[in-house]
Amino acid sequence: MGKRLVFPTLAAQPVGMRIAPRPLLALAVLLAVAALGLTAPLRAAETAKAKTDTTEQATRAVQLAEKGDYAAAEKEFRAILAARERELGPEHQDTIVSRDHLAATLCALGRHAEAEEQYRAAFAMSERVLGAEHPITLWSRHNLAFGLHQQGKYAEAEREYRALLPVQERVLGPEHPATLTSRNDLALVHWAQGKYAGAENEHRALLAVRERLFGPEHADTVASRNNLAIALDSQGQYAEAEKELRVVLAMSERVLGAEHPNSFKGRCNLAWALVEQGKYAEAEKEYRAAVAGMQRVLGAEHPDTLQSRTSLAVALWEQGQHAEAEREHRAVLVVQERVLGAEHQATLMSRNNLAYVMNQAGRHREAEADLRQLMPLFQRVFGVKHPNTLLCRNNLAEAMQAQGKWVEMEAEHRAILALREEVLGAAHPHVFWSCYNIAVCLEAQKKLPEALEFARRTEAGRKQALGPEHPDTRKARTLRERIEAAIGGK
Repeated sequence: MGKRLVFPTLAAQPVGMRIAPRPLLALAVLLAVAALGLTAPLRAAETAKAKTDTTEQATRAVQLAEKGDYAAAEKEFRAILAARERELGPEHQDTIVSRDHLAATLCALGRHAEAEEQYRAAFAMSERVLGAEHPITLWSRHNLAFGLHQQGKYAEAEREYRALLPVQERVLGPEHPATLTSRNDLALVHWAQGKYAGAENEHRALLAVRERLFGPEHADTVASRNNLAIALDSQGQYAEAEKELRVVLAMSERVLGAEHPNSFKGRCNLAWALVEQGKYAEAEKEYRAAVAGMQRVLGAEHPDTLQSRTSLAVALWEQGQHAEAEREHRAVLVVQERVLGAEHQATLMSRNNLAYVMNQAGRHREAEADLRQLMPLFQRVFGVKHPNTLLCRNNLAEAMQAQGKWVEMEAEHRAILALREEVLGAAHPHVFWSCYNIAVCLEAQKKLPEALEFARRTEAGRKQALGPEHPDTRKARTLRERIEAAIGGK
């Protein structure tokens, strides 16, 4: 049978990194603007003391956010916003920036709908008061696009980024940190849409620019290296991705600290690359360390923490710890449905994973029923040709073939194979999972010569992509040998 790929969105496995300049660092943009003399003159009602106090408090709050202490940063930003609304008025640019800071903190805490509301308010005020091309307005629009991305509103986020980027390039310059961040985040949207090759090309270009401008260990450069690695991983280049992700983790811990949320994300991304290569015990060790850290720093119900637990469950399942893995999948799903919503991308992928587990445990009809409910949701939320939709479709076909529906599922797997070749390319590991399933269906129908053809293609492809001793390669070899033996014994 094929495998399922855990695909988180806001905290995806793998997880895209966004580091400085991020929405939480919009304060730095404001200070830079002030240094250029572009800020509006203070109204007479403003006091120098009030401004100084809130600026110092905002600096402390940004530092808390940079360390990953988002709960403490939220309290600070709420206090700052209230003070600035009272002292400066709701439409003063410092108040607008404070609203953006609060929204970014809410986003980091996984409260994305609440964050979007604040982002929209900040952007509308900034555009009205400062103008559409003011640097603060541009950053506010970027933050709104990011908030949309985090909720899986990819088409809307892409439209905002595409409208924003030409203005940033003209007003700020093509190599301004804010412009580069928008390019990075647009590439992450493309990755989330399954456009892996395009995302890889953009992250490679960004990595080169950031290394030249900032140096190899700057947080932005580390983020680009991470994002390039996850684009490689998504295209089945697991060994290369693992190599890059080990560098990313080491740099992230050195630059940001071992307890920073992005360091935990880096550890999860490395663990996923290990899972893809069949190094399940090593992956479990990395996941357990990451989950413990995320629970401590982000909280037990943060989307990143939940996603990491889901991925840990995958590693447990692959090692035969089936009862514990299913318990973990079910526990995470309950929280995701409550915190993120029943139709959030991460929730849908957790339901897909649980259905896969049920099918592998022999509860084929139960799995089929759940996957039939999921398919229209996947098609609507991700798109008909998205790799995650094809994954759900594959898992539904596996549940049905396990019930002996060989003829119908042979046709279904051929259709999935054609789409995977179109979307992912002929050498992607998911293509060979489809080939394996076709071979199994043909074998069951006694169409042995054609079954052998697909089994050989599966084995050769997996050997090339995964290595000769990967569990999936060994499974393909066993299938090929069994079919050859059946042909020889006729």
